[in-house]
Amino acid sequence: MSRTDAIIKIMTKDTPMRQTPPYNEEAEKSLIGALLLDCPRVTKAIEPYDIIEESLYVPAHRLIFKHVAELVSTGKAVDVITVSDSLKQTSELQMVGGDVYLDACIEDTPTTAHSEHYAEIVKRDHGLRKIIQEAEGIREKAYAQHADPESITSEAQYDFAIMNKSNDTASLSAMEIIDNQIETWEMAKTIGCAGIPTGMSLFDKYFGGLMEGVYFISGYGGSGKTTLGRNVCENVAHKGIPVHIWTMEQTEGQIWGSIAGREAGVSVFQLNSGRCEGGIERIKSVREYVASLPIVVDDSNQTLASLWNSVRTSIAENGTRLFMLDYIQAITPAKNYGNEESKIADFSNGIRAMAKEFKIPIICISALSREGKLRGSGMLDYDAWAHIKLKQSETFKEDGLVNVSFEKQRFGPLAYDTQLKLIGGEQRFVDPVYLEE
Repeated sequence: MSRTDAIIKIMTKDTPMRQTPPYNEEAEKSLIGALLLDCPRVTKAIEPYDIIEESLYVPAHRLIFKHVAELVSTGKAVDVITVSDSLKQTSELQMVGGDVYLDACIEDTPTTAHSEHYAEIVKRDHGLRKIIQEAEGIREKAYAQHADPESITSEAQYDFAIMNKSNDTASLSAMEIIDNQIETWEMAKTIGCAGIPTGMSLFDKYFGGLMEGVYFISGYGGSGKTTLGRNVCENVAHKGIPVHIWTMEQTEGQIWGSIAGREAGVSVFQLNSGRCEGGIERIKSVREYVASLPIVVDDSNQTLASLWNSVRTSIAENGTRLFMLDYIQAITPAKNYGNEESKIADFSNGIRAMAKEFKIPIICISALSREGKLRGSGMLDYDAWAHIKLKQSETFKEDGLVNVSFEKQRFGPLAYDTQLKLIGGEQRFVDPVYLEE
């Protein structure tokens, strides 16, 4: 039985009568009491636990917490009198049990010193309830007629990834954040860029290396957009930095063959046509080194959900720091969007969210529309950290020069347009600094 079949079997297995979701009434009540007794100190103490109204299960506790939060947000004092008055103003005091229940919350609170412990219990139970809710949704999908196990599994992984995203570290103070940024800039003085160095001035000089965000490389067919993205990934991998490539246009063999061809200085075209004398031996001489590069190539079809899970897994297992998607318009939709623009806008938002959530750069290859815009939605340009457009020069057939235009640079002025030289047979771009050599 496959892993997917096992998951579906568990999801579709009959379960006993619905049970009460996990919650701890005493912990919730004591947390409310602690807030009523010493709101400023308790609020600061429980801040790392990200307690919100929905974290509480008992309806009365949710309602009281809502009013406490509103008072805090408006800078008003919080105690049993002010909260009672706030509840009266909205005719909700009796819904929580009146002043008697507010007094009981205070009386039943052992000590405000344990507020972090109460918050930890509340957060834990809230997390368990969210898991149960997600699992029930997955179960319903699995029971649906003609359900697709792979699709359901992928969506489930995405939903759980969203649900569990980075609440595992305490928030940093503004001073700590600024200090971290200063350290980044100090490093940039040493290595020449603040982001991941690519060894190409196109990225290191003009963009400060690859930082967390989406870098769109676009162009019409034959402009070398995929080759440029892959070359950057190769350069980064040569520095020992793990890279993950999703290719929905080429096969794993084609990608690895291109990497090996570049390394060996062999024309892949000549190899494919059987006319590269000694080329195979040169490929064999580098294949062990190429295979050792920290690159993962995945040529399977991808949905947004599977991409999200792939990022999480690749970072956890391989320490991956750079991802490349070729290309965004080829992502498989998991639902009916109605029109192309809505679909691509959702893809763009999802990729941007991945880059931000996991603090990674994603090189995203994109096709162009007939009007020369990123194809599918204006959201692509909006979500981009940077947008680089490639176009064959008028002399491309003679000298392989490709015009590079900078369509967007989120931080800093647009750089002057430049050129790259494409050595087509080897599928390799030469950086502008080498053009005069």
